[in-house]
Amino acid sequence: MRESITKFREQIERNSKTVLEAYPKFAEAAEIINQTFWDLTDHETHLTIPKKGKSYGAVEGLCYGAHGSWVHALIFASAGLTSEAYAALRRAIEFTAYSAKILGKDKRVELWERRSESTKSRRAFAGSFGIPTAYLQEKYRCLFPLLVAFELASDLGVHANHEVVALGMQRQKSGDLRYSYHEDKGQVWRRVALVLIVGRRIIQALRAILAKQLRDTDTLDAQIALLERSLRDARLETLPEGASREAVDAIRLDDQAAIIEILKKICDRDEIPYDPGLFDS
Repeated sequence: MRESITKFREQIERNSKTVLEAYPKFAEAAEIINQTFWDLTDHETHLTIPKKGKSYGAVEGLCYGAHGSWVHALIFASAGLTSEAYAALRRAIEFTAYSAKILGKDKRVELWERRSESTKSRRAFAGSFGIPTAYLQEKYRCLFPLLVAFELASDLGVHANHEVVALGMQRQKSGDLRYSYHEDKGQVWRRVALVLIVGRRIIQALRAILAKQLRDTDTLDAQIALLERSLRDARLETLPEGASREAVDAIRLDDQAAIIEILKKICDRDEIPYDPGLFDS
C-alpha cells in the first residue's frame, strides 16, 4: 500500500504524541533531561566560559549539538522511526565524546574544524577522536556507557545493514510481510526507553567533563538526582505484572558491570588495544 508524504508526516506527529501520552513517566523523564541540558549550558546559573581559549566556546557548541541531536532521537523514536532515532543518538554521543577531547585543548578545536580539508587532516582527526579507540583511557571512563551505545546506534542507525530493513518488516493478519517506515507500535516504547537511558548517560558525562566550568553544582546535582528517580520510575512503569525481582533490581541498580563487559568484548572483537587493567575497576 502506498502512502503520501502528507500522511507520512501526520503519522510521525500522531505516533509521537500517542506514545508519550501512553507513558507519562517517559514524558516526565524526557522533559527533565531536556531541562538539564539547558541547565548545563546556562551562563547565568551554572556554566562559566573563560574569556581566553577557544576550546571552551567550542565545547559549549558541542553541548548544544548533543542536546539537539538527543531531542531529534526522542522525536524519531517515539514516532517509530527507529533507524533515524539511532542515527541522531549516535551524533549526540559523538558531540559528547568530542567535548571531552576538546575542552582546554585549542589545537584539537582546529583539528576538529579542519577534519575534512585533506586526507592528512582526516587521518589526524580519526587518530585523536575516533570512537571507541581514542577513549579507552581511565580519564574517559564517564564515556564508557556511551561507547557501547555508539556501537548499537552505528549498526542500526547509520550503516545500511540488513537489521535496519528487518526493523521495518511487519507480519500482517493475512500472514504476509509488509515493509513499514514506522516500527511496530509494540516495540516503540523500548526504543524510547533506550533514548532516555542514553540521554541520562550523556548528561552524566557532560557533568563530569564540564566539572571545572560549573558552579552551583548542588542545584545541578539535585536536578540530575531527580532525573535518576524519574527515569527509574519510567522503566519500572513498563514492567509487566508479575515481573521478576531480578528485573526490578536490574532497573534500580543499572548494571554498569554488564556495560563494561560489552565494551571489553567490542575491543577484543575489533582487536583494539587497551590497558589490561582498564576494565577491572
